Amino acid sequence: MEKKEEEVKRVDSDNSLKLKRNLKDSVFKRYFSIKENILDLVNDKRNKEAGLDIGLENVKEEDIRLLTIKDVIVGGMYNDLAFQIKNQILVMLEAQSTWNESIIVRILLYYTKTIESYIKENNIDIYEERGIRLPSPRFIIVYTGIRSIPNSLSFKRDILFDNASSLELEAVVINKDDNKSELSQYILFSRTYDRYRRSGYKGEEAYERALESLEKEGKLREYLSEKRKELVDVMKMLYDQEYVSEVHEKAVRAESFAEGIIFMVKSMKDNGFDLPTIAKVAKLDIKEVEAILNNQ
Repeated sequence: MEKKEEEVKRVDSDNSLKLKRNLKDSVFKRYFSIKENILDLVNDKRNKEAGLDIGLENVKEEDIRLLTIKDVIVGGMYNDLAFQIKNQILVMLEAQSTWNESIIVRILLYYTKTIESYIKENNIDIYEERGIRLPSPRFIIVYTGIRSIPNSLSFKRDILFDNASSLELEAVVINKDDNKSELSQYILFSRTYDRYRRSGYKGEEAYERALESLEKEGKLREYLSEKRKELVDVMKMLYDQEYVSEVHEKAVRAESFAEGIIFMVKSMKDNGFDLPTIAKVAKLDIKEVEAILNNQ
């Protein structure tokens, strides 16, 4: 029994890791990694009103340097989007559909790794007597879920035991979907998609309905329409993996291992997963899965 329990925990870890890896190819990263769209992101006054204020005006495309994903890998985790402006500002954005306060810890890890790379690339001597200058960071969390959440996350306030700590890092949380900016439209699209998926619609149907919720002349809608074929599969994969992760979390919290497995199998079946997938995730034979489902 202990061996089986260890296997399920390992599967849970593997699925969580796959989710993190696949998030690097999410709609958010694909769309906002395009420099033209980054310009809209930082120059649109509606985003500034929502909290994405970098402190610079009239940013141009040549001012932007997109940081590649390989520069910000920490322990198998990937950041969503980071870019530098005029060598003065470093903007780091993370998109979340499930609220998790520990993201502020990951942002700290991403930031330290990014600054380490910046120092090496620019041959900066951190022991220089005159002191050094580094880009000023802006940390942004884009939340597409439906929970009531705070407007910011603080490493000192929300994570550390002692609020008197000298270390602080604060991230602004953006979660409004009503001001028609491209960022707001992305949040609306994600929420609409999730709502229809949870209501039983298949991936492509949910995608089309979410698309209909966007501004007809908006750039995001145009992009999502053009990339429909590939992004339908991406959205479905991310939704399914998020659901599997949720099920695993509930399973390991169940009163007993057996009850957890039964709960997981039945929940996955109710949400449209086929028997081979259920068997693979639960580390069971298909006959064992059928026996659980037939014994409802």
